[in-house]
Amino acid sequence: MTPKFLFFDLGMVLLAFDHDRMARQMAEVAGVSAEAIAKAILPGNGRDDPLWRLEGGTLSEDEFFAQLCEKLGAAPPRDQFELACSDIFEPIEETFDLVRRLHAAGN
Repeated sequence: MTPKFLFFDLGMVLLAFDHDRMARQMAEVAGVSAEAIAKAILPGNGRDDPLWRLEGGTLSEDEFFAQLCEKLGAAPPRDQFELACSDIFEPIEETFDLVRRLHAAGN
């Protein structure tokens, strides 16, 4: 039976992401060190950390930004900060090649 559609996970399947790149970019916008950003968003490297709570939907973008500004003692331009936080993805070409081949085969 031919499937009608296929699901592909985004993170680390279709797109690679880099939290170190995010921290560097956010730090540049905020005028702080990348280490300060990392400690503020992933202080315990667990599911209660602000970044995971934001990604899991238990912390709003407004709350995340406000908490981060407070922890950093900085008030970066929000639009630049959001771009720095989100511009962390690169396509995984091998997966995109697979998707192209499946599409060409009619799947």
